[in-house]
Formats: sequence, structure tokens, C-alpha cells
Amino acid sequence: MDDRHNPLHHAPIILKAEFVRPRNQEEIPSSQSGINWIHQNGKSKQRYLPEMTGAGIAIFDYNNDGWMDVFLVNSGPSRFYRPSGQLRAALYRNNHDGTFSDVTRSAGLNTELFGMGIAIGDYDNDGFEDVFITGIDRCVLYHNNGNGTFTDATQGSGIVPTQWSTSAVWFDFDNDGRLDLFVAEFGDYTDNKVCSLAGSYGGNAQSLPTAQSYYCHPKLLKSASSHLYRNLGSGKFADVSQAMELAQPGKAWGTVATDIDNDGYMDLFVSNDTVPNRLWLNENGQ
Repeated sequence: MDDRHNPLHHAPIILKAEFVRPRNQEEIPSSQSGINWIHQNGKSKQRYLPEMTGAGIAIFDYNNDGWMDVFLVNSGPSRFYRPSGQLRAALYRNNHDGTFSDVTRSAGLNTELFGMGIAIGDYDNDGFEDVFITGIDRCVLYHNNGNGTFTDATQGSGIVPTQWSTSAVWFDFDNDGRLDLFVAEFGDYTDNKVCSLAGSYGGNAQSLPTAQSYYCHPKLLKSASSHLYRNLGSGKFADVSQAMELAQPGKAWGTVATDIDNDGYMDLFVSNDTVPNRLWLNENGQ
């Protein structure tokens, strides 16, 4: 792929969906929706940088009943965070009346990881949407079984553990009819880095206490290379980042795939923090 740099920093990726409410549909207050869930970010005294990151949400029809359901990503146990109680991601099934039911456990989606983002796509072309969750140290691939349940298909898939993966996108980069997967990496956080006032965003604020830790400026982290996985079929993936010349260090927050030059091949845009954004032009899937 051909790399085009973008000098803008801190560029967000915004995905917009339009929901049209029929005239005869009643508005349901959020307090009556059945969605009762709280995102926990850690809030440790050490102020680890991943705690500053919000988690992802996906709106998709997981059971093919024609109604959109909701999946919410949460944080969880990690090498720098030990929650006092069990934290959970949550899948809410649409009840067709403006309310939702928590079906996380019955669906088999009650995994524990310090989650970040989520990508939805039918990677095995069975007609049911599958789930991929990014996070700290590892990601999780869930296969939709088509009966309202999911199976953790990560092991043996070829998708390897990561350092700090923030987002991901499913797209068919080689036009073979199977969805491939791009996983965006933010940086090297293997040392659980914490900072004093001098290395934080508040470095020039004299009124702040100097004895406590502060969130590190992202510039202090080493960049990390993101990953492109080619879908081989049968639930198997191969990392082709090097072959496709995508293994370039960055600090990725968001990513989106689209055919920007209308040549019939999906291109890739990656937004980075403190380093240039990248626009990858797909050269015929090569």
C-alpha cells in the first residue's frame, strides 16, 4: 500500500448513523430503556495513561431479527489495574418496544479484559455479525454462532496478543470476498509508565502538587506498529503487515476503511496522536 502522510494531529474518527423514528413510535426515556451499565476507567493513584481512554460501542443486529442491538465495551483486569469487583462488557438485546435486555452471559460475551474499541463484521460469511474487541495486552475475536450465542475464537485464529490496541476495522482489502482485519496500535506501554509533573500535561502548572503522579504525555511513549490480518478462511488469519508495507510505527487512535480514489479497492486512514496521520492507498490489493 502507498503511504500518504497527513500533518494533522489528534484527528478523531467519527462514524455517523442516522436513525429515523416513525411517526407512530413512542419515545422511551433512557431510564426506562433497560440499559443499566457504567464504564469504569480505573482511576488509579498512579494515573496510567490507558485510563484516560473511553471505551467503544457497537450498534448492530446480532440475532438477525431486524432490530439493532447494543454492545458496550468496558475496562477490566490488566497488569496495572485490579478492579475491586467484576467489570463487564454488556450486550443488550432489542426487545422491539424501546427497551433492551441484558443478554451478555447467555450470549457468552462475558469476557474480562481492559477493553478499548470494537469492530463488527461477518468474517466467515455465514450471515451473522461477529465481534472483535481491542484492548490492553490482548484482543478478543468472538464468532457469532447464529443461535444468539458467541464463541471465543481468538486462540488458533492467528491474531496475536498486542500491547495497546485502540481500534480496528473489518474490510476486504484484496477483494477475495472475505473480510480482512486491521488492528490499530497506540504505543508501547509494556513498562506501565507513570510520570511526574514534568512529564505530564500539567507540566507548566505551578499550582499542582508535585509529589503525586500525573498522566504521561503521549510523546513519552514509544510508537508501535499496527497490524493487517488477511482472512485465509476457516477462521484463520495471517499477519501481512510487513508484506503490505503497513508495519510503520505510529500512535493510532482511530481507523476507517473506504475506497477514497474509486479504483475498486478499499483504502485505509489511520489517525495518530503526536505523530502524522496516515492515508494508505490500496494498490490493487498488493
